Amino acid sequence: MKFGRNFIPAYNAQAAVTGEQIIVGAEITTEGGDFEQLWGVIPIVAPDTTRNRRRKTRLGGPYDVMRRVLATERGDELYSRRPGMVEPVFGQIKANRRMGRFKRRGRAPARSEWRLIAATHNLLKLHRHTLATAAA
Repeated sequence: MKFGRNFIPAYNAQAAVTGEQIIVGAEITTEGGDFEQLWGVIPIVAPDTTRNRRRKTRLGGPYDVMRRVLATERGDELYSRRPGMVEPVFGQIKANRRMGRFKRRGRAPARSEWRLIAATHNLLKLHRHTLATAAA
């Protein structure tokens, strides 16, 4: 993956989640940006640093598509839900479970590790839901 002017061996973990923070898709990529991973879905990825300030390097193509999506009422509503859907999943995995780096080397081992992390995340969600239901 490219970091500044240098390339380092790294993977970008991707996850598609439901409103209940259940991971329904998990993949890794060597691409630094998230836009390269979106095909045929409404992307809910911030093209700019803020809504009023455009990034000079993010012009045209998928970035303009995302800006048009965010300009609609539906796009704005979806984007406002994103912080409560996707970000807590990565926060839980990285901070609470201390899985900030892959332990295995190579694309296939890292992919299997990421999918195992996603599966255990879902199992923990199911376990906590079951406990909450039993206590109620």
